[in-house]
Amino acid sequence: THCISSAASDVYKRQTLDGENYHSIVQFDLLSEKVSFSHPLHFFLSWFIGMNLNIETPQDLINLINIPSVDILGILDFPLRTIVFLSQIKVGLWVRNGSIIKNQMNVYRNSGVREFGFLRDLFLTHLFIATQPVEISLSTIIDRWGLINFVKGNFQEEHNQLGEFIEEFILFFINIFNEDILLHRRSSEEILNLKIRKEIVHAICLKPLCYSELISNISDHIVNEKKFFVSFNQVVEGVSSNQLKENKVYRLKEEYYDEIDPYYIHYSSNKREESIKLLKERIHKSKKIPTQNIYLEPRVVDWSTSPYKNIINISCSKYFTLILQSTLEYCIKFNTLGANNENLLESLLYLIHMCITFPNSEDFIKNYMTLKTTRFQSIIEYFYDILKLGDDFRFCHQRIKHILQKIQNENLCNLSELIEDYNPELIETVSKKNNDSIDKKKRLAERKKSKLFAKMKKQQEKFLQKTMMDSNNINNPHN
Repeated sequence: THCISSAASDVYKRQTLDGENYHSIVQFDLLSEKVSFSHPLHFFLSWFIGMNLNIETPQDLINLINIPSVDILGILDFPLRTIVFLSQIKVGLWVRNGSIIKNQMNVYRNSGVREFGFLRDLFLTHLFIATQPVEISLSTIIDRWGLINFVKGNFQEEHNQLGEFIEEFILFFINIFNEDILLHRRSSEEILNLKIRKEIVHAICLKPLCYSELISNISDHIVNEKKFFVSFNQVVEGVSSNQLKENKVYRLKEEYYDEIDPYYIHYSSNKREESIKLLKERIHKSKKIPTQNIYLEPRVVDWSTSPYKNIINISCSKYFTLILQSTLEYCIKFNTLGANNENLLESLLYLIHMCITFPNSEDFIKNYMTLKTTRFQSIIEYFYDILKLGDDFRFCHQRIKHILQKIQNENLCNLSELIEDYNPELIETVSKKNNDSIDKKKRLAERKKSKLFAKMKKQQEKFLQKTMMDSNNINNPHN
């Protein structure tokens, strides 16, 4: 620990995001200072903590990390720098350094060594968020991404890739909340089994592949595990009669499509779009819902027994709300100016949808989705603005309507008080409209049925009266 600590930064600065509260965070500028991919002592630290099954509660984790003589903020700043650096390379901020730096990024993040580098950085960032005060962790994260001005509402583009960079920023938070394999008290064997299965499912779900194509998308050390073929035979099936393993074509078994996560951390943006399209088409076929009216529910993580469950506390903070508000306004403002921020807005809404599945969702909705500042509207007001803007944002209307209806149905806040020109019809989902239409058809059918029965009854009465009269005439022929 002392070796790691001696390498950590001991230079701090005071930072504020709201102009009122100041927090002491590590001072570092990624664009001008040295950054490294490889931090062997940090990787060792991550395994040491990750494999410690004696850590049972969040407080156990905090007690382990927060040692007075150790500069823990400096230590845990290194992996965060690497993650941000990778995103900068990905969007092209370091393009002048040539293709070498992009190749380094691909090796570190996407090749077989990702388990020993990139995912270790993510785990240590989980550790940072889970053990530090929300204000410190979020101030550091926003500062390290270089987005202090952005979350304050200053959208002047410092570089041409700002939209793509903000999308990477939002995906970072989705990954923080979504990648939880290492965040529960699991044995190394259980973790390995989960990893193998997850890798196979996401490697083959988009289309049938031959064996060589399939394993080319999976880390070598995963393929070389003895249990790989156990999971392989469990989740895939052959689709060709060719018995040679190398040429045989495989596909994902039907029952495992529910395990597909379009925001799987190792998916490229293209694969993410393909997986979203695939899942929407499957829902369309099974439920006969038009594709444009389908949204994908976020994956729900059980945080109840996780020692890292303090991670979700960042969702209920003013600083996290600033991130959501500023990104919503950026999407609305620049989309109306001709920029295409569809992927960014879709990811942002997915992130917000994730937050309303958390155990602290009621707090998030009541106190943070309704929060206004002198610079920004509330999240709910931005949602309503998007619904009013019409066709440009129609791709995300159903998800927004679902969230607003949940808020309204559970009486978590009064939408008519928050929104000046509130019209409840604007937030009706397709399913509700369909249900209303079905109910209306049922009422009409019942009305027609009642009228028909009344008419038949009247005809029966006339028939009976006529029959009785004819019978009387026969019995009394002289009358």
